[in-house]
Amino acid sequence: ANELPLLPWWIASGASFAKKVKHIPQSAEIKPVLAALQQGEKSVEKPIDLPTANVAQLSDATLKQLAAAGVTVVPLERDSHFLSANFVNAVTTPDSIALLLDAMKAQLVVLKLERSDFNDATLKGLKNCKNLIRLSLNNSSITDNGLFNLQSLAQLRYLSLTGTKVTAAGLKGLK
Repeated sequence: ANELPLLPWWIASGASFAKKVKHIPQSAEIKPVLAALQQGEKSVEKPIDLPTANVAQLSDATLKQLAAAGVTVVPLERDSHFLSANFVNAVTTPDSIALLLDAMKAQLVVLKLERSDFNDATLKGLKNCKNLIRLSLNNSSITDNGLFNLQSLAQLRYLSLTGTKVTAAGLKGLK
């Protein structure tokens, strides 16, 4: 199922955490999406449309620095310098993440910052990651205030906020 229409539909309906889905008016576009989710169909993640700009390869020194910090970095495609980075097992402080993100700001397309000690200050390091398309902040301490740092990310298409302190009001500010 293509779940992307769910978030705008939910926001347009008032973004209530108190209402059950069955009590929210459903358009013809939303009904099949909800039905597929109810049936338990696994959603297949679509391949990422990588940016068309050419970016330089990340230096070996930077890759070693990221690996030493416990950051998992993998290329998104063969013969591509665009990267996915996972900070879930990083052995670095949330404040020092900005430096690591800055080192790969041009190449970074997919990013996982899923730890409870990642907070609004952590997101300041994302402002210059202009090619970022997917961002997962699950189970972090991100709040509405931190989302302000994402407004400059014009390429961002996927944002996962499960288990965060973000509210419906904070999401409306991202439009």
